[in-house]
Formats: sequence, C-alpha cells, structure tokens
Amino acid sequence: MSDQKGAKQVNRRDVLRSGVVAGGGLLATALAGKRVAADDSDDVVGYITRSSYRKLTGADDVDCVPNVEGWGGTFHVERVAEDRDGETGISVEVPDPSAKGGMRRRCRAYTVTADADVELSGGPSGHGPWEQPCGSWVFVGEDDSLETDAVYRVSTVYDTRPVSAYYENVTATDSDGDDIGSPMDLMRVSLERLSPGEQWAQVGKVTRGGLDAGFAAATAIDGERAVVGADGEAAAYVFTLTDHGWVTEAKLGTETAVIGNDVAISGETVLVDAPGEGEQNDSVCVFARSDGDWAKEATLAPDDLAADDGFASAFDVSGDTAVVGAPEAEDTDGDSDGLAYVFTRSDGTWSQTATLEDTRTDVDDEAEGLGDDVAIDGDTVVVGAPYTIYYDYGYASAGGALVFTRSDGDWSQQAFLRSETVNNEDQQGQTVAVENDTAVVASHDAHKGDASGVDAGAAWVYSREGSDWRQQAKLTPDDWETHSWFGYSLSLDGDRMLVGSDVFDGVGNEATGAAYIFARDGSDWRQLTKLTADDGDAYDRFGSDVALAGERAFVCAVDERGGSAANSGSAYLFQR
Repeated sequence: MSDQKGAKQVNRRDVLRSGVVAGGGLLATALAGKRVAADDSDDVVGYITRSSYRKLTGADDVDCVPNVEGWGGTFHVERVAEDRDGETGISVEVPDPSAKGGMRRRCRAYTVTADADVELSGGPSGHGPWEQPCGSWVFVGEDDSLETDAVYRVSTVYDTRPVSAYYENVTATDSDGDDIGSPMDLMRVSLERLSPGEQWAQVGKVTRGGLDAGFAAATAIDGERAVVGADGEAAAYVFTLTDHGWVTEAKLGTETAVIGNDVAISGETVLVDAPGEGEQNDSVCVFARSDGDWAKEATLAPDDLAADDGFASAFDVSGDTAVVGAPEAEDTDGDSDGLAYVFTRSDGTWSQTATLEDTRTDVDDEAEGLGDDVAIDGDTVVVGAPYTIYYDYGYASAGGALVFTRSDGDWSQQAFLRSETVNNEDQQGQTVAVENDTAVVASHDAHKGDASGVDAGAAWVYSREGSDWRQQAKLTPDDWETHSWFGYSLSLDGDRMLVGSDVFDGVGNEATGAAYIFARDGSDWRQLTKLTADDGDAYDRFGSDVALAGERAFVCAVDERGGSAANSGSAYLFQR
C-alpha cells in the first residue's frame, strides 16, 4: 500500500537475537528469530503503540517469552478488545493517509499478547494496553481484521523516524464514545500473519559437549517437564520450563545405574532403561518426584525372563501404569513372537499385572516382534509387531500393531492394525503412538510405491469409534524420498503429530535429518511444517527421537557434534 508523501518505509523482518542459559552443567542457547516454512500472505496496515513496538522488538526487554528478548518479534491475537463492561467497540481515530482534505479513519482495537500463554490482569476487563508489559492493543481499519488465535509480526514501519511515534497523544474510545485509558503514541505499521507452519521456531539447543556423550539418545515430554537420555554418560536429565526457559531440574543415574538410551515420562514419573539380566535384556528404572526431589522408586522386570527375550526394547508410562516390550519373548504357544508386560503402581509399589500377547485365531498372518515398540494412554495400549508375516501375499515382515484395552482391571485384545496397502518388508509397527481414540503405526523402512522405493518411511493414522478402528490417513512428507527413514520417531499430541526422519537431507541422504509437524482438521491430516536445525550438518541424525506437547517440541540429534566433540549429541527446542 502507498504511504504518506515523503515518509520512509523501514523493513523490520528477521530481527535476530540470542542468549545463553546455563543449568546443571548443560548449555541451552536461545536462537530466536528463525522461522520455518513461510507462506506469503496479505499484510494488514494498522497501528501499535510506540512502547509496545519497543517491547516487541526487544528494544525494551521484558520477561514475556522464555529465552527471548522482549516479545520475540511476534504477537498473538487474543480477541477483539473489550471495554469495562465486556463490550467490543474500542477504537481510535487517526488521519487517513490515503485520503485528502484531512479525512480521518476509525480503527478498532484487538487485544494482543506476547504469546498464547500470557494471561493479562488489570486494566479494563483485564485487557488494557497500559501497565501490561506482555500485552497491548493493536488497531486496524474497520474494513480490515486480524485473525484471532493467530500470530503476527510487524513487517514494515511507516515513519521518517522508525522508533518514534507517528501519531501522538491518541486516546481510545469505547462503544459509547467515551474516552478509555490514557493517551497513546501510535506508530503506523504493516502486520503480517505468520502461516501455521511458520509459527514454529527454534528457540534453544541443549548439549553436553563431551566426546561420545550420547546426549539426546532419547526424549519425552509431558506438559512443562521433559526428560532427555544420555547413554554415553549412563544418565538422563529432567528439564522444567520456567519463565527463563528450560532449566535442568535433575540428573538421574548418579546413584542408580541406568543406560539412558530410552526414556518415558508421565507427570512426576520418569522411566529410564537400566542394565538387566541376560545378554539381550535391559530393565526399566522408575524415578518419582516427591517434595521437589527425584528418587528411584522401582526396577521393572518380569520374574520369568529368559536371557534373550529383549525385555525393555521399548516402554511407556501413563499415570500409574507402565508397559514394557519384549519382542523375542516366548508366548503361551512356545513361539518367540514377543510379549508386552504391564506393570501398575499402588501406594508407591509397582507390580506386574498383565502379559499381553497375540490371541487371534483363524487369521492370515502371525504377529512377530510384538513389543518392538509400545505406547500407552490411559486404558489403551498399542504394541508394534513389525516382523508380522502376511501369508496371503507371501510377505515377510509386513508388520502391524495390536491394540489392547483395559476394563475393570482386565486387559483384552481389541484390534490388529495394518495399512490397507502393504509391501513386503514394510515393517509397520517399528514405532507406535496412541492418544485417546487415535493410534499411529509407523515404519521408517516402509516403501515408497513399489518394492524399489525402500526405506522411505510412512506413518499410518487410525481412529477408533466405539471399539472399531479404521485407517484415517497415511502420512508422508511433502519431500518424501527413498532412504529418508521417515517415521524413525514420532510423538502424538491431540490433533498434532511430530515425526522424525533422521536420515533425510534432501540431497545425498547423509543423515542430516529433519522432523515434520502434521495437523488434523476433522479427519483430514496435512503437513504443517518441516523442522531442521539452525546449525544442522551431515550425520547429525536430527530427528532420531522427538517429543511434542502443546506448543513445544524437543528434537534429538544424537550424533550432532556439539562444537568439536564427535557424537556429543544435542536436543533442539522448538516453540510455536
């Protein structure tokens, strides 16, 4: 749009900031400003107060967004602004730069915050622009609008003095025409809406910085607490989100032997793999938090374990229930098709309460490798069986997954999940996830098209109605290629899913890695964005494990150098 004669347009995009936070010997580097997967959109011309603009760009720093100066360069639109009576209609009147003869333009107010998590108090109805370091009003013309629950940034400043007010001492009025609030100094700006994918940005990186530290071997997240495994140190680190970003809460494994190659978390309970009995067995060490301190609560292992059962190849936890896979264990028929063990906690004591196996009869396959991966949410468990033979087609290792449900304390098999189309050696079920009535069965070995498209990877989504499961979608990335290993890791959170592709680099498959966020609208899934590391390099294996919770994501790069140390490993932090 044209500007007033003689005025200068100053581009304010891509303002980069960085900071460093140290905690528990770990280094977390905040890298605000990088955005991913941008889509072009039409800008809206509006007005923002000078003080809010300075906070937005970090000129006046306030602790609104962890690890980021000021507001981090973007703002979140809460809603159309309301007055003291809860009525909309707050507005300002400013000269119309596109009209002659001193005509003026009425602009309505929107309440905006530094990000979606900010809660405002004070001011009219808790939404005044004054005395609110993390909130403000933004004004746009009555013919324009801002989308609520969306993120915008200031793309252009229209002013001969970019950080000075263009319209001074402007007072807003409410729906009755009465003055509301204090006079404001307004700047005329263009507001650019970020695409859903672009709203995800890398905000940090956590690394140990030692040779073969094996940091970020695995990760899991639940709300504002995350855990990261470090198998080179035989440890796991617990992180908590604070006003100053993610800080180290505890290091697990200093007093109890653990491995750190796999982790799981639910509330104040963390599971870490630990040494076990036999050549191919691990155990599972349970840590619980009490009165602010983390301590070992139990070690999980069945009594009838054989030396080569592969116990603890995978595990997960939900509340007081844990499920552990043993993909080589013998079932009741004496076949080494695999089992999954269920453990429950009562008054701080854990005990084995169920053994899950394939009980189907008269079927055209045989579930093998059961327990190669497991997932639990409440009373539903999904157990991957990637080596399942599909006899009708003569397919070896076609794969699949079994669903088990609990009712009145008893577990029963509910369904067997396998895609509608399958290739030989797809190995579906290498990675699984479940939440509520949605299950995901993935394989990084799945073929792209025919049998020649090996190791492309895919993730199949299933939805439950009553006790019936149906395939809802097959997810592959927009830049899907063979040998990408898409689906090597995955994390499901509501209507969003994060999928790791730790070999992909888009050129020569040199294991740089990537991770993809998908979103569901109704029953339709689409790729929202692709995440990569700011400092990604060949053989980092970014996406080797992933964790997603709400607006936050952890992505592991287990072989990232972390400076000069080979295979140090790093975890990258992203936020929407």
